[in-house]
Amino acid sequence: MTLMDEVQRRRFLDTLRQDAEFRAEVRRELLTEELLALPQSVALLVASINGLIDHQAEMQRELAAMQRELAEMRGDVGSLVATTGQLLRVTQDGFTEFRQGFAAVDARFERIEGEIRDIKDRLAS
Repeated sequence: MTLMDEVQRRRFLDTLRQDAEFRAEVRRELLTEELLALPQSVALLVASINGLIDHQAEMQRELAAMQRELAEMRGDVGSLVATTGQLLRVTQDGFTEFRQGFAAVDARFERIEGEIRDIKDRLAS
């Protein structure tokens, strides 16, 4: 048993296609509130996803910047280690030279003191 004949059905469908207000009224009758709200919910979801995509892109840019800075710092630390090593070697070499110089001065003073003792001994005898 059908409630509409073919002419009524075509008229209903034509009206549905051509009359936006009628179409909206039929939707409200057929669809639940959740389904009627679905386009707005999807729009909010899309906006949220786009926000997340933008945030992720920003995070990737920040990560790339941090990686570049880290690479630069590694280079700086490498240079600092090399420079510190050079300074340590120069300082050690300098201390070695100072020790050798003081040893030479000590030897000279010992020789001079020995000579002074010899002179005193000769003068005393």
